[in-house]
Amino acid sequence: MGRAIDALSLPERQFWEAIKVEPQKWRCPPWGDAGGGFWVVGLFGQYVIWYNDIEDGFNCSRYTTRGTIGEYTCDQNELQYTVRSLKVLADRSAADL
Repeated sequence: MGRAIDALSLPERQFWEAIKVEPQKWRCPPWGDAGGGFWVVGLFGQYVIWYNDIEDGFNCSRYTTRGTIGEYTCDQNELQYTVRSLKVLADRSAADL
């Protein structure tokens, strides 16, 4: 993950520092059942950044219950692209306030 973080701009890196969490396994039935879930690395509002080891990439999904990823996605992105996408969403939401 270090190279991905190095690829972020300063504002993106500050955003990442604010949303990152210690990696933790979250459920995402039925896709994550065999591996005991997927690794979550970031949380922002109702969104979770997680690593899909089936597809080998990072994803951003909504969640409503902590510990359960609400929607399965298979974007196969590197971490910096997922962080950038979520920051854009966060900036748009802030502009709408």
